[in-house]
Amino acid sequence: MAEFKAFQAVQQEAANSNDPDGLAKTADAALKLVGGPEAEKQRALLAENFATLKQKTAENKVADPTAGFTASLNKPTPKVDVRSLKPGEAPAIGDKESAGAIKELKDKLPEIEQKMKEANLPTELLDRMRESLEHPMLAGLGKEPEPGTAPAPGADLSGMDLRRRDLRGADLSGCLMVGTDLSDANLEGARLVGVTLTNALLNKANLRGADLSEAKLTTSVLSGVDAAGIVLRGAMIDRCTLDGANLRLADLKAAKCNMVLFMSADLSGATANGANFFKCMWNEGKLEDAVFDGCDFDQSMVRCCSALRASFVTAKLRTTAFFESELSNATFERASGEVAIFQGSKLEEVSFRDADLFRSHFTEAELSRSVFVSADLRGSRFYRASLVRADFDSANLLRADFSRANLERTRFVKANLYEAKFLQAFGSKADFLDANLKRALLERS
Repeated sequence: MAEFKAFQAVQQEAANSNDPDGLAKTADAALKLVGGPEAEKQRALLAENFATLKQKTAENKVADPTAGFTASLNKPTPKVDVRSLKPGEAPAIGDKESAGAIKELKDKLPEIEQKMKEANLPTELLDRMRESLEHPMLAGLGKEPEPGTAPAPGADLSGMDLRRRDLRGADLSGCLMVGTDLSDANLEGARLVGVTLTNALLNKANLRGADLSEAKLTTSVLSGVDAAGIVLRGAMIDRCTLDGANLRLADLKAAKCNMVLFMSADLSGATANGANFFKCMWNEGKLEDAVFDGCDFDQSMVRCCSALRASFVTAKLRTTAFFESELSNATFERASGEVAIFQGSKLEEVSFRDADLFRSHFTEAELSRSVFVSADLRGSRFYRASLVRADFDSANLLRADFSRANLERTRFVKANLYEAKFLQAFGSKADFLDANLKRALLERS
């Protein structure tokens, strides 16, 4: 707005003073409004061209071909009151009078060119001026937005600069946003159902309570977004970055996430029932009290995260790893999958009741008082795990490896331990009542 106000001031001064250099000053101010390196270059060229034009006009003793231009700028310029704008409404870049001034300048160019020819002056100077005045920003000065270009439902906002825009509560459902910059924008409570965000920037945007149900987010960056309570139900999130994102209480039900980075993200209390996570990664994030019931985790990794009391009931854990994470009081009841990894994680009082986790790894995990009743853990590895007071009643532990594990008061009542290994396992009062220990390797440390 500062550049536009400066342009208006120059325009008004030219109109009120009939300054013979009004055309030059107005063109210069217009290029300042455009901004950017190319516009600065054009400003320098125009200044040189106008100086040359003025000199040759004086030398040839002809009338100034630009004379009379400022007389056309005799209409007052309305002021733009940004305080009257509603949330989500953009301030106009110009008005009809300002657009008219630019049009007057363009319309006068043929007349100026004719006079220059009559005075044997070089007309190529006007080519640069004409090129400058055709800048896209000036071409749209004062015009009403074309249908679909303003922030509105179904609009094509691709490539638009919407940084720091106040779009609270705006309805942007179905919008196309390819390469749109929404960094630091305020989209709190906005409706973005079914939007397409491709290569978009939403760094540090406010998306609290925004509704992005069925949205398509592809290779977009949402670093540092404040998206507490955001709704991403049924959304497709592909190769996006959400590092440092606040996603507390987010709704990710049935979302499809592909290669998404949740680095240092906070998903505490989030609900993601039935969501798919393919090759996704959480690192040093928060998943406390989050619900992932019925989710499909495929080749994903949770590293150094806190997921206290998180729920993974009936979740599919296919070659998915929980490294060095805090999962105490979580539940994996009826979870299924092959080669799930919990290496070095803390899983105290966690329920794996009726889980089917064939060939899973619990190496060096803390599993005190955890429950594996009726779980199928064939070929799983509990090397150096702490299983103090853990309960494996009726579990299928065929060929499981408990080497060097702490079995203090561990229950294996009616468990299938056929060909299981207990090499150098230790701990007293483990209970093997009615367990199948055929061909098991038992060796005290």
